[in-house]
Amino acid sequence: MAYLGFVVFMREDPRYGWLLLIHIALLVLAVLLVFYTRRIGSAMEKVNYSHFVARLLKEQFSNGEITEEQYRCGMRELHDDARRHLSLKSHKKE
Repeated sequence: MAYLGFVVFMREDPRYGWLLLIHIALLVLAVLLVFYTRRIGSAMEKVNYSHFVARLLKEQFSNGEITEEQYRCGMRELHDDARRHLSLKSHKKE
């Protein structure tokens, strides 16, 4: 509602119109920044988790805690999850 006061000032002095546009642009920029930061953050969490699981599988295999078949199965599951995630992402864009 504070912007209605700017509309009154715009009629008296056009310089206030630019001030209103700058304020609106800054608000839109702030909203977009928060939205995209959250999306990038969640994508990075997924990547970090996948890297952690891959390192854990490799470490367990090199220590002899799991067999080669279990290692390959775990890596295949990670690869399938990544492929599924990318295919879902591409379907959302369409």
